[in-house]
Amino acid sequence: MAVISEELLIEEYFYPLAKDYNPVFESIIKESTAAGTSPKGCFAQMTEWNIHHKHQSINNLIDWILTMTYSHFIQPFEDITNVYPIKCSETWGMSYDEGHYLKPHRHDPTQFSFVYYVNAPEGSSPLVFPSSGHEIKAEAGKVTIFESRLLHSVPPNQCKGRCAIVGNIVKHYYGD
Repeated sequence: MAVISEELLIEEYFYPLAKDYNPVFESIIKESTAAGTSPKGCFAQMTEWNIHHKHQSINNLIDWILTMTYSHFIQPFEDITNVYPIKCSETWGMSYDEGHYLKPHRHDPTQFSFVYYVNAPEGSSPLVFPSSGHEIKAEAGKVTIFESRLLHSVPPNQCKGRCAIVGNIVKHYYGD
């Protein structure tokens, strides 16, 4: 069985408008968590689905994430594969207080997933990829983009106010 290094499939970037927009994002998530329902294995507060459709500021963030995904995950391989357009298939906000966590899971069959850290106070849990032991430190303004098939989790949080926007990215077939 071939072993693929997860480090090659995970990238981190900082949103250049984070200082201006993170307070807006945090307010949207706090106002929306009551409307959301958490799936099995999620022991944190979740917003309703597709918050980027309801808030232009989040949609602008998603456009930037799509640009980063395309330019770093797809375009470099255009010599060996067909280049294809992508779109965000869904987004949601997550709010973690002390003790909140997320069991190991995957987001397939989508191609890529991301976690954008809106707020990451001291004691915020990292994003963990258990197969490799790779951990991504939660930092406000950072986005982590990774292949959706990678198993990932969030261990029990040690603070109040860890807040993130999460989503999935798929190939965009014309007409859908």
